[in-house]
Amino acid sequence: MKRILAAFVAALALSAASAARADGAAPAPAGAAAGAPEKKFLIGGEASLGLPIGDWANANSIGIGLYVNGEYLFQPQITFTGRLGFNYHLSNNDLHSTVIPVMVGGRYYFTAATPHQGLFGFAELGFNDIMVTASYNGFSASSSAIYLGLGAGAGYQMGPWTFKVGINAADIGSFGSSLEISAHASYQFYAF
Repeated sequence: MKRILAAFVAALALSAASAARADGAAPAPAGAAAGAPEKKFLIGGEASLGLPIGDWANANSIGIGLYVNGEYLFQPQITFTGRLGFNYHLSNNDLHSTVIPVMVGGRYYFTAATPHQGLFGFAELGFNDIMVTASYNGFSASSSAIYLGLGAGAGYQMGPWTFKVGINAADIGSFGSSLEISAHASYQFYAF
């Protein structure tokens, strides 16, 4: 477990370090400089830690995720988002699962003074490819299925950095049985 958490922290530090542009400056958020053309598309990397709750916790332990995310600045307080990632859940009771989420959603920024900065609420909907492997007495079996999932929460945008917390349901059809509370940190390394 310590090695996995150390690898997670190292991956987050590496993604932040490699995200800096060659001139050492992060991309300017939309509307940051007067007279500069507004950059509407933002691309970034994201890392997450998830804590399964309810029935999901019976089959999974802590989840560690890495994502590529994008954001389209629709209006100063409204953005559309998308992300693709990989979540690895540590083993629990001889079960192991991984999730590949493909999500789309939106954000509403509560502060109008600085576009695309500050406190925001978010919601997302998408597909989760959930793969489960069970091991017992030297034997193992695995299964994979795609489910419709959703998530919602709140976060804070500071320049190119985003920090958010939320609750996710990996399967809407088994809403109470697939819940996870997660914390995310992301860095937007490219804007166009």
